[in-house]
Amino acid sequence: MRQIGMGLALAAMFVLGGCQTAGQNVYDAREVGKAREVKFATVLAVREVEVKGSRGTGTLAGAAAGGIGSSAIGQGRGQAGAILAGVLLGGIIGALFEEAVTSRTALEYTLVLDTGSALTVVQDRVEGDQVFQPGDRVLLQSSGPTHRVLAASHVPEEAKRPKSVTLVD
Repeated sequence: MRQIGMGLALAAMFVLGGCQTAGQNVYDAREVGKAREVKFATVLAVREVEVKGSRGTGTLAGAAAGGIGSSAIGQGRGQAGAILAGVLLGGIIGALFEEAVTSRTALEYTLVLDTGSALTVVQDRVEGDQVFQPGDRVLLQSSGPTHRVLAASHVPEEAKRPKSVTLVD
């Protein structure tokens, strides 16, 4: 039984530790093929912020591992008490572990759009991503409530309007 509990705890660590955050150059498979609105903006300010990690999966995995691991302790009521203590302690440890693993440093960009409105976007800081500075021209990519700040250096500042197509029967 202890081996099962340890196996569950290790599996939870791999699942939580293997999560990759989206950045400027990393997209989730579910994002491929979906259109996003793009607006041009200028960076007004940038600062590092801490993103507090989540709690959920770690609590459940820790509680399960603690319950299974402590089930070999005692008999009768003593065993039930040991299982309960194992579940509670495992859940607390699992929650703290998940929060520590999922906490990270991010960047908060304050942007002014070409329309004149201003907004802030908190974006994960991924190794290799460009850190934009005040005055940089950027793209704000939006899809529903999700926004991403991207480099605009590869996009021309002027472009001709596309020619329309006339349909003839």
